[in-house]
Amino acid sequence: MATKKSVSSLNDADLKGKGVFVRVDLNVPLDDNFNITDDTRIRAAVPTIKYLMDHGSKVILCTHLCLAIWAFPMKALLGLVIVELSVPFVGWTSKGCYAQVSLKPLVPRLSELLGVQVKMANDCIGEEVEKLVAELSDGGVLLLENVRFHKEEEKNDPEFSKKLAALADVYVNDAFGSAHRAHASTEGVAKYLKPSVAGFLMQKELDYLVGAVANPKKPFAAIVGGLKVSTKIGVIESLLGKVDILILGGGMMFTLYKAQGYSVGSSLVEEDKLDLATSLVEKAKAKGVSLLLPTDVVIADKFAADANSKISTGGGASLELLEGKELPGVLALDEATPVAVLPEEAKKDKAVKHALAVRAAVTSGNYVMFFRLYKTAPNLNICLMDLCVEKMRYKAVSCISRSYRPTVPVSYIAQVLGFSSTSEGNDQVSVGLEECVEWLRAHGACLTSDGNGEMQLDTKASSSSLYIPEPEDAVSHGDASLAVNDFLARTSL
Repeated sequence: MATKKSVSSLNDADLKGKGVFVRVDLNVPLDDNFNITDDTRIRAAVPTIKYLMDHGSKVILCTHLCLAIWAFPMKALLGLVIVELSVPFVGWTSKGCYAQVSLKPLVPRLSELLGVQVKMANDCIGEEVEKLVAELSDGGVLLLENVRFHKEEEKNDPEFSKKLAALADVYVNDAFGSAHRAHASTEGVAKYLKPSVAGFLMQKELDYLVGAVANPKKPFAAIVGGLKVSTKIGVIESLLGKVDILILGGGMMFTLYKAQGYSVGSSLVEEDKLDLATSLVEKAKAKGVSLLLPTDVVIADKFAADANSKISTGGGASLELLEGKELPGVLALDEATPVAVLPEEAKKDKAVKHALAVRAAVTSGNYVMFFRLYKTAPNLNICLMDLCVEKMRYKAVSCISRSYRPTVPVSYIAQVLGFSSTSEGNDQVSVGLEECVEWLRAHGACLTSDGNGEMQLDTKASSSSLYIPEPEDAVSHGDASLAVNDFLARTSL
């Protein structure tokens, strides 16, 4: 699968003041009172959203929220339809009856995690939504109502896709869990918005899953679980050609147990897939793969699960990707600029190692690592570092302003931003503090003095007053990657 362009490659010129349509996966579980019981997927979406907020985008979030009807008591369902939320769209899948419900229960937690009041629309298209988008301030966040309330979403209807795209200027897909579906919000919108890029979560999942399978470290082990072996046959057969150890768990193990002659009681067994299970065991032996099944089971008089856990946010998307299938939601995104692969010998060179570390720190927004590199290797790739330092300092102070209340010592900020070090002499620290104060004031920070005369950053005021000058040679986070690539290309290694 070709590498896709990431949101980290977009700079202020691409994002500031622009409407960004972000397809996220906020399909979280709710209890009988519609309280979130697991906010993992919401937290996973935060880095991409905050990155866009920090760059002054008008962030427009789009997702679905689906509840299995069989999992809810009738009282809760009546409340869902009549009292709590808007009337859901009800339909059927191979897994049973489901209901698409309002996203209103997500707003408080999303607002808390982002540190801003998230606005919510009563629909995902229409005049009211367009008005809310127009009123959205730079750095503001608008959550559209459940996109699957419209049947055109799952049909990938072109006209519906155009209406969604009309709300924004840029498209970001961070919903890896829905990337295997060619829906309007995951694939259709990308045809009408450019650039169309992957969010941090999408990129992380792709890098890990594709990288782990394409270039695995040996010995390579995989764990696959699930209810039915028939739905996992593709991914299991694909993995048998790559792994050294394959561990199978979940309900599918009983079909494999019975195929080997074991008694499984009343546990779920796919009777028509026993031959398939036997063939998988034989294929594993032929390929020299250790196929492991659980050796201990808990025997109970009924099946009752109190909790669910997961490793990837992807679900079906993870399985299809590992099976070797193309994901429509990924294919729709723009291709990334190819990066030449360095030979292993080149990576050992001190300057190259430092440049790669700088690129990783800048593109991920890891300002702590960036300034550690800036201070520990001041004469190495100094031009490269200077290209990025202004933006990284701005990002660091912006993050500090959102994380600390109500003030934070300037002496601490000076250390973080590389102006001074605790190991330096008093005179040098004093000069570093003066430089830091000068830089902060030049960038609109609000400074005060405490009772001891120590300068403090007023974080509440600074969070809205900070700005960064845009000289012609300013380099963004995304451009930093290109700068590093250029440096590496010019080395003789």
